[in-house]
Amino acid sequence: MKAQCHGGLQVNTADDAGAANRLDGRTATLIADAPPPACEPVEADIFLARDEMRLPHRFIDAVEVVSAQGHALTEGADYALERTRGAIAATRLETAGPVRVRYRGGLQRVDLLIERGREVELIRGPEIRRMATLFAPAVPDGARVLHRILRWPGGMDVCSVPLSRERLRADGAPDGYEACMRKHRPRLAAIRARLARGGAFRLGAYGDSVTEMSLSCDDFELNLSPNGPRDRIDYFEGLGEAEAAALFDPADLGDGLGATAIREGMHWRAIRHVERAYGVRVAYRNWGVKATRSEDGANPRGHLHGAHPLRLAAVAQDGCDLVHVAFGTNELGSPDVFRHHVAIGAALLKAGSAVIFITPGRRNPIWQPRSYARWLATCAEIERAADALGVACVQTADLFRTEALARLGMAEIELAEAGLRNHMGPAELNAVGDALGDLLAPAFAGQPEDAL
Repeated sequence: MKAQCHGGLQVNTADDAGAANRLDGRTATLIADAPPPACEPVEADIFLARDEMRLPHRFIDAVEVVSAQGHALTEGADYALERTRGAIAATRLETAGPVRVRYRGGLQRVDLLIERGREVELIRGPEIRRMATLFAPAVPDGARVLHRILRWPGGMDVCSVPLSRERLRADGAPDGYEACMRKHRPRLAAIRARLARGGAFRLGAYGDSVTEMSLSCDDFELNLSPNGPRDRIDYFEGLGEAEAAALFDPADLGDGLGATAIREGMHWRAIRHVERAYGVRVAYRNWGVKATRSEDGANPRGHLHGAHPLRLAAVAQDGCDLVHVAFGTNELGSPDVFRHHVAIGAALLKAGSAVIFITPGRRNPIWQPRSYARWLATCAEIERAADALGVACVQTADLFRTEALARLGMAEIELAEAGLRNHMGPAELNAVGDALGDLLAPAFAGQPEDAL
């Protein structure tokens, strides 16, 4: 991604194809003259724990933390603070407990610079605490979006939005995404024919927390049975409770967990593409288990990893027509990712299921700024495993690598917005779900479902 400075602004473009859409003096002035999002004072009583927790705002400043006994705590010695992620944690057991936090919380906003006729104007979005990505202003009829601006107190990211409509490089050669689609679509010809015949279709999803889509359940039974307390609204922990409920309309399944069930994420989005394209009803089997990797063995919580014989056998025996395999989130840089994915894929193929590998999402660069190279290497190893088995793959590196983000209209600091660590946020989940739809129902590519 190239950064161009115009009056102190940073403009992100995917490549030189964006040259015609760079900021000129007039548009730069419109953007620069818009007021920054506001800050608001906050005072809250929380339980300071060793595990990181998120404050209501993402951008925070002027922080004071006072213990229940009235003693002022010291940043670094008593607690750790992430000012651009809005996260706090106790640094030692002695300081854990009830505290009062005072801080100045910065709001964030998405603005759109649009062209309507010969006029250029700036439309301001609402100012919210987190995930402004989900609250971009509506585009008026007949208008063309020139730039998307993510603003926060003291900073902004300006993205050349029309590049998100283009999948050709400046030299006319196809970009990585289109090349990947052309490579992997033929491997799913039999599944597309199966969908075209109609009838019941069983789709399994096998992976880690980004597939499980739930944070609150640690039952051992999740290792060997699908669905249950998965697909829950708490996955989007980066959103406030009221905002998440308004966006995702959670349902009560009568399982004692209340109105928490959602049908969102990359697998559900792919299902909507398939059902619309083929007129079939898909039976979804979610086999995701949080904090797991593709290897054999188990984690300290008792969650079985992907190549564990018991867990893998349970999925293989579930009779799925197609299984999405989506590990890698918790094993960036592992030298064994290729071997374990081959083992998982081979077992599923032997059981009669078709397979699509999905490489992991990218970690938020503020949380782990040095993880980028390991992420790219892991993505490459998983696609290499797909090639070895002759199965299809959604290569997330073609979606989320630095030079590709402008095509999605995203800023790097918006990556993994579900928790601002390693859980893909709504924009990334949409993109992966649309890529799955592009493989399974290519005639419907470019007609995405409503955004999450």
